Amino acid sequence: MQLYKITTLEGACLNGGSGTWPLPPDDETPGEWWEISGELVPCQNGLHLASLGQLKRWLSWRTPQTVIFRAQTEGRVIEADGKFVARKVRLLPGFVYADEYMATQTDYSYAQYNDHDLGVKRPSYGTFELAKLTVPKGHTLERKIERAKKKIDSYNRQRTKAIRRKQDEAASKSPLLEEFFRE
Repeated sequence: MQLYKITTLEGACLNGGSGTWPLPPDDETPGEWWEISGELVPCQNGLHLASLGQLKRWLSWRTPQTVIFRAQTEGRVIEADGKFVARKVRLLPGFVYADEYMATQTDYSYAQYNDHDLGVKRPSYGTFELAKLTVPKGHTLERKIERAKKKIDSYNRQRTKAIRRKQDEAASKSPLLEEFFRE
């Protein structure tokens, strides 16, 4: 899967990150590798990237100098909280301005998709109500409540994955920048 890095024109990190990315020196040569050590922990330790479908979320705060690079990873990469976190990354030659990319995007949101279109089955209303209950440890309802919470967590994960697929499909159909975002 192709992943992307959002930076300033100078390669400065955005959205709470720190440091400056080694930029590609020309139109054919990738930038130098940036590698971190330690455990990969989203928002704490790691190099943060986005998939095509996640870009719009991370570009809501963009400035005219915000750009998108294609990124190459090596080693471990995890997905969490609507982003990817990698140990070793370099930026590939070429970039697009975030404003150009956003001009091609249709407006979609999490709420826009219904469960039927996504192919996921929503738990019953009773499951959601049961999951809200708090009972003392050892209570007869304790296991039922835990099962209800697991069903809801599973539903939310399935729904999020299905929406990401839909967003990736929508983003990849953009005629502008099609070559840059080709997987």
